[in-house]
Amino acid sequence: MTADRVSGWVFLGAGLFACYAAIDMSLGSLQSPGPGLYPLALGVMLAVLAGILLWGRALWPGSRGRGAVPAARSPREKTVAAALVTLLAYTALLPTLGFGASTFLVLGVLLRLGRMRWPALVVLSLALTGVTIATASLVGIPLPGGILFSRS
Repeated sequence: MTADRVSGWVFLGAGLFACYAAIDMSLGSLQSPGPGLYPLALGVMLAVLAGILLWGRALWPGSRGRGAVPAARSPREKTVAAALVTLLAYTALLPTLGFGASTFLVLGVLLRLGRMRWPALVVLSLALTGVTIATASLVGIPLPGGILFSRS
């Protein structure tokens, strides 16, 4: 079984599980979305993309032999493990450091794993974190403040 097939089945399972879990929540409507609407939409999109990954060669026969990532540039096991540890650390640090600091740090580490240079890494991490915080503020979504921005 190829890597595309394995990842396709994993993502299909994750998408279907997200749909199943979202059904138990209130979906609401488009004007007043409930907590299950967005997980359902994301689960459907993930399942559709996984289906394209699984059956893409049948849909586009001219794509045989061409992978999405060339073999010479595929991620190494150490890089994947480091990214996983970084994401686990993010979930642990989020309540303490807050959204802004922990997101900036995790983006920096992940971009560095992708071999991005330091100046671009800092600018991009700051920009992405800032845009996310600004968007959440505009929409009225509360984000964890952490020790730097506690609201006590």
